[in-house]
Amino acid sequence: MAFCSLTPENKRKMTSTESDVRMQNAIWMDMAAFLTTYPQLQKALKYGLGALVRTRPPDPFSFLAEKLREANRKEKIVVKGKALTEEEAAVRIQARGRGMRDRQIVKEKKQEAQKQKAATRIQSVQRGIAARNRTEALRNANIVWLRELFLRLCSDSKVEAPTVSARVVFDYCRRQARVIWGVRRPVRSAAGTRRS
Repeated sequence: MAFCSLTPENKRKMTSTESDVRMQNAIWMDMAAFLTTYPQLQKALKYGLGALVRTRPPDPFSFLAEKLREANRKEKIVVKGKALTEEEAAVRIQARGRGMRDRQIVKEKKQEAQKQKAATRIQSVQRGIAARNRTEALRNANIVWLRELFLRLCSDSKVEAPTVSARVVFDYCRRQARVIWGVRRPVRSAAGTRRS
């Protein structure tokens, strides 16, 4: 089985094939409605097509037209209501074609809008995941920074022994989310000095 990629040319072929099928279905529906309105027409078509198959003339269209005229003379098919002129029929056919084309365009636009909505939703979920990961990383970095700060304070010989151990203060700060989020860690400048 050969692989067929959807190139623009193949898409055009598919679209034209789909529109041909839609047009054939529309013609078939019109013909079925016409045959239910005029049952004598079905007999005339059966007579004309049967003669066409039996004789197989070189010009089948003119032969079929002649046979249909002959069947009409025999059956006297009466047209109900006002018959459409050729121009009115052409206008009606063109309007139906425009309607089908416009409905297809609207359908494609709706599908495109649904795809855009789904893509936006996926991007939103991904942004949420990334934001939660960044927040968790910042929280962990603040906890590590606080721990190192308290350990340095405890080990620093210049600082007198605190009344409350640094470990207790660290545990308290770690449990209190607002303390961790409120920490403004000092940032090193380009010169190497700390600024807060």
